[in-house]
Amino acid sequence: MRTNKPIRPVNNTPYPTWLPFEEIKDVVVIARAGEIMERLPDFIHALWVVQGYAQSQIIGSPVKAQSAEDLPATTAADDADAGLKELEKVLAFSADESDEQIIAQGAISWVLIIKWGLPLLIQYLLSRR
Repeated sequence: MRTNKPIRPVNNTPYPTWLPFEEIKDVVVIARAGEIMERLPDFIHALWVVQGYAQSQIIGSPVKAQSAEDLPATTAADDADAGLKELEKVLAFSADESDEQIIAQGAISWVLIIKWGLPLLIQYLLSRR
């Protein structure tokens, strides 16, 4: 029989609040070099930070969430490297631009980044059986 346990508040580990430029750079460099498996701990950690930031941009935080209707859509035509290309766009911005300026331009598809990164993580996890 199920009991009605209270739901634990989601406030233990917040999403990153800064644009994780260094982690984005690590993900791009490792992926483009074809060294994901050789540098797996570095890659997975950087991807985890980027994924958390991307989720905050797509969905919002537990405190300030977007409705499902507001979430950006992608198409089936998104190519396999689309997320990696989006990360490279972040790296192409001038170092003089603030996080807010980059985000305000709306030039980054965080959905494509998640769609690219999560399968890599799942693939690794499934290989660990």
